[in-house]
Amino acid sequence: MGVEHYVSDIKECEDMETVRALLIRGKRELTVPDFLKLIDTIFHWMTTKQNQPLVENMLLVLAEFHPLGKNVRRNEINRIRKYRSEEWTLAEKERLAREESERRRKEAEARKQAMLVEIDRILEHDFLSADGFFRTLPPGVISGEEFQSRKVEFIRHWFADQFAGLGDGKKVLPDSGQLATITAVNGHAQVIARAGSGKTATLVNRAFFLLRHCHVDPDHIMMLAFNRKAATEIARRLCGLLHQDAEGKISRTFEKGKQTASPVKNKREIEEAAIYEVAKNLEIGLPHVMTFHALAYAVVLPREEILYDEEKANSSKQSRVLQTLIDETLRRSRDDYQRIKCLMLAHFREDWEHILDGHYADSQEELLRYRRNLSSLSLGGDPVKSGGEKRIADFLFEHGGLHPKGHEGHTAAFTYRHEYPFEMDGRPYRPDFTVFFPKKQEKKTGIVIEYFGMAGDPDYDADAEKKREYWRNRKDYIFIELSRKDIASGGFREKLKDVLRKYHLPCERLGEEEIWERIKDRAIGRYTRATVNFIGRCRQQALSPDELKEKIQAHHVLSDVEAQFLELAREFYAAYLERLQRDGQEDFCGLMLRAAENVNGGNTRFRRRARDGDLKDLRYLCIDEFQDFSELFYRLFTAIRKQAPNLALFCVGDDWQAINGFAGSDLRFFREFRQYFGDFQRFALTVNYRSASGIVETGNALMIGQGKEASACDTGDPGIARLADARDFDPCFSERESDCYKKYDRQTMMVTRIVHKALQDKLPVVLLNRTNRDDYLERVRDLFPENQRKWISFSTAHGYKGLEKPVVIILDALARRYPLIHPDWVFMRVLGDSLEKIDAEERRLFYVALTRARERLFVLTDKSQRSHFLEKLPLQAINWEEYPPPEIIERHVQMQVKNLVNTPRDSGTYAIHASLKTDYNWDGQNRFWWRNFPSGNCLQALTERRLPDFLQDETWLRQAAHVEIRFLDDEKQVLARFQIDEAGSVPVPYDQGQ
Repeated sequence: MGVEHYVSDIKECEDMETVRALLIRGKRELTVPDFLKLIDTIFHWMTTKQNQPLVENMLLVLAEFHPLGKNVRRNEINRIRKYRSEEWTLAEKERLAREESERRRKEAEARKQAMLVEIDRILEHDFLSADGFFRTLPPGVISGEEFQSRKVEFIRHWFADQFAGLGDGKKVLPDSGQLATITAVNGHAQVIARAGSGKTATLVNRAFFLLRHCHVDPDHIMMLAFNRKAATEIARRLCGLLHQDAEGKISRTFEKGKQTASPVKNKREIEEAAIYEVAKNLEIGLPHVMTFHALAYAVVLPREEILYDEEKANSSKQSRVLQTLIDETLRRSRDDYQRIKCLMLAHFREDWEHILDGHYADSQEELLRYRRNLSSLSLGGDPVKSGGEKRIADFLFEHGGLHPKGHEGHTAAFTYRHEYPFEMDGRPYRPDFTVFFPKKQEKKTGIVIEYFGMAGDPDYDADAEKKREYWRNRKDYIFIELSRKDIASGGFREKLKDVLRKYHLPCERLGEEEIWERIKDRAIGRYTRATVNFIGRCRQQALSPDELKEKIQAHHVLSDVEAQFLELAREFYAAYLERLQRDGQEDFCGLMLRAAENVNGGNTRFRRRARDGDLKDLRYLCIDEFQDFSELFYRLFTAIRKQAPNLALFCVGDDWQAINGFAGSDLRFFREFRQYFGDFQRFALTVNYRSASGIVETGNALMIGQGKEASACDTGDPGIARLADARDFDPCFSERESDCYKKYDRQTMMVTRIVHKALQDKLPVVLLNRTNRDDYLERVRDLFPENQRKWISFSTAHGYKGLEKPVVIILDALARRYPLIHPDWVFMRVLGDSLEKIDAEERRLFYVALTRARERLFVLTDKSQRSHFLEKLPLQAINWEEYPPPEIIERHVQMQVKNLVNTPRDSGTYAIHASLKTDYNWDGQNRFWWRNFPSGNCLQALTERRLPDFLQDETWLRQAAHVEIRFLDDEKQVLARFQIDEAGSVPVPYDQGQ
């Protein structure tokens, strides 16, 4: 038996006598080296044993048999005893330490669980104090990440319960990023919300959480938006969350309000009134939701008329005041006339020509005589088609009627519209004049006046009878028809007066002075708009005329024109402020400044129709679209915080969508938040739930390097993002020849194809342009059936911010549109503008345009003038084969006439080119003559391998020899080929001629 077997047997022994017997046997059977090896092996094994008595006994037994003598045995035993003693002591210490550590761990875990239970209790019953409680905890027990995660999970389950209780399957639970922002109920918070990331939903959900779970008094919360539409949307959504019946009641109240309101009343006002009426009836406690300007108005309660320019509200009162000042200065003295003339001729020539052509620098008598002698324009400025129309229009104007879109600042006896649109038999119908009642009278909306000046013509009379029948069937308007006889006799005046008076509309002729006051205002010119913009920026920066003067004196001008503009602008700024004070008027900038002054002075009450409030009571201030924050808003906020020092600010915005620098917004408040507002938490909402991934990637590529990128919601659909270059678009034969396209450009053909494809797929489309094009929408709509036109809309890129559509077509991705460097920008240099700032803001505007699309994005450009914003965008070139022309286009075929191979110089098309060039076009590159024909019966003839009948009258056909005739369809596929070998011979199919 070898050493290994002895070792194995000894290790299994349980008593010392058996070990001793095995060793006696081993000493007898093994050699001395092997027995020594056995002893060493057992000694080594002993060092691993934990049973000290067993080890001691084993050592004594082994010492008896050690072959090297007693001293060696004694030394070895002592060495092992010492080693084992130290090891046992260390092991015991480690065991005790482990036990102590485990005890402490369990105690810490128990304390942590108790703290978590307490945190959960506080989150459930007193959420607002949870942050304070966490700060009192011993450090290191619960990490900040754990605490935040606990809050997020609590709110996630809370919203799941709340939305389930609402019974509305359309309610979308907030995502993790949105939930994190909602946890920020103490201190300031800034939320960077990329396009489509649920910015408004986050604002509304946070307010809902504060109201419903945290039991914050509605009077302690204020939510400020930058436009009335956003404020109305926030209030409406909150109502829907706070009461399950609210949305249905608001919709019904809104529809009822639209039916009973005046036709010229703002729908936004009707909706807002419906929201607060329902909130009051259902006892819904809403926070104070309004715009900054509405807050300023509610604080100041100004008696002055507020001047503002807003295209959607058809208001240009502020511009009108400035234009009046300019025109008065023109008439004031020869020196002023020359200064303005010099500037306008140098930089605003069209304005000067308009002033001269319209006699706006003339005296009152001269201007009135000039306007009354115009045959194509009424006194009120409406274009008229006949003398009868002019006399009716002048009567309405001279008797106090005003167009609702013009003549701001003048009181109207009634409002009227020239050619106001109605619909008759599915087509637009525009009667000559429509007079509107201020409110419905006897269920009547207004009066329609038609002048039938061509009576006697059969077609005209038939059309007039259709119009009479139309108004007989409509009970909401009074219909009046006038004839040439009425106009010639002057009897139309009494006829109109009787009707107007019957419905209680004043009808007294104005004096010449008042008529002049109403017509002396010309259309707002470019110089006026430039001056208004300049003054608006001065007001936004809260500059006084003296401070502006100092800025101008310290400024280095680039040209005499800039110096002239600045000097006149400074004078007009001072005059403008004086005019406001003199006439009891104010603008929104002045209103904001006065509001800040009032609040600083302790006037914290604000009064609104919805509900009054006190700024001192505020604990939470939520600001939407924070990237548009400005100096004036900051002044008002600073004043509010002075009166409510514990106010917590919650700001949501996207620096990638900061596009209102022209209106005074300043990104420094967004980018340097801590400097202006102090300590804060920052959150980011980056998931775009609106757009397909390909569209999100395109937006990111435009803004690369300018902050945290957006990410797409993973739907598996990349969407469509295409670049359509006009230089790569080759209209088909049918498009070139169609009457539908005769008045349109190549871009419209491209747009029509894309729109046609979208409508086939039942997807609404919006056309986005950098600047306004009033007629373009109708031009495109006219190419489609009536029932599809409502699916097509148009907007400027600025006007579509905050909106979306499944399909977006950006019409003008060109160098002079993105960026749009307005020639008047140099006048803003003194106020801080630069080309770099303009380019950056234009990039952000282009980003806004790109990210309006949900499913499909098309960017139209021209490679000869392509915007540099397109340089690194991942846009694939559009494949026009996937976008055929709409069915409305009449189909054509193209006929080509070319020489056969090796045709001599005195034959072929050489001999008949004089006849061909009359009606045919020459393609010099491919060397053939061509002409497009409506397909009609042509396709049938080609199918039967014969020439179409319309060619029988072509004189060149009888003279031709050695020519080939080809017919191609819109896809440029050859439909048929014929050849003529000898003059006078019948053309035969090409394969028969071979």
